[in-house]
Amino acid sequence: LCNTVRLLDMKQVTEEEHRNIQAAALRKAAGKERDQLIILVQREWAQLLKVQTESGVDVSSAQWRAGLSELRDDAHIVVQGNALDALEKYENNYTIKMVTLKYMFSEHIRSAIPALKKLPALRLLILEDNNFTMLNQVNMLREVKQLQELRVANSPLVSSQERAQWLHLYVAHRIPHLQSFNEVPLSERDTVNGQELFSQHDRLLLKIRALPPKAAANKEQKAAMQSYVETLVDYAVEASTKLKTMDEVWNVFVTKLVEDALELDRKEQARGS
Repeated sequence: LCNTVRLLDMKQVTEEEHRNIQAAALRKAAGKERDQLIILVQREWAQLLKVQTESGVDVSSAQWRAGLSELRDDAHIVVQGNALDALEKYENNYTIKMVTLKYMFSEHIRSAIPALKKLPALRLLILEDNNFTMLNQVNMLREVKQLQELRVANSPLVSSQERAQWLHLYVAHRIPHLQSFNEVPLSERDTVNGQELFSQHDRLLLKIRALPPKAAANKEQKAAMQSYVETLVDYAVEASTKLKTMDEVWNVFVTKLVEDALELDRKEQARGS
């Protein structure tokens, strides 16, 4: 009897080990497939950006081939490339608190807004490698009322500390329900500064959207006009910000120059005497 029990125990352990080996092999194969898919997504994204940069052609509506979605720690969805449909599977899911969207143009993210609105527990949205070029491209996130934190990385909008600060003030003004941007809390003072800086920006955009139909031959031309003028407005806001900053430091700069000149003059006189 003892020998029989011992044999049964050995058989049970062997079967369990066999299942573990099979599971490990499947995980390894899945991991390898995942890595290859991520490489394809990154490669396709790089090609699209290259075409857009070199030819000036708008490729945001181009058909994507590669995409990947993952659920991490049961609360974090990561979507890369052409896989936004995966968000629909989690509608009305109260466990999803974080979503990362990578390798997409703003038009793709706009199409995901309805699905994001249906994630009631969503608190943090991370946008990486999305090639946002205009401040108003983040306006769509105003519709995701439950969102509390926003992070933007590897984007022209945060390509410098100065531009990141403008975006900080912009989201404080345009998305008032946000509590933090890029892990920095948004204060009431940020909202006030954003309103002061971008109020003219908002008025101009309202005028553009109110253009009568005769101002453009068709919807495509009107959209092109709006995009072009919005880009000019963004550049104007940046220029205005720089001028305002220069105006604030100019008096200090001139005072410092005068003080340095007087100090140099005193030293020259002291050596002469």
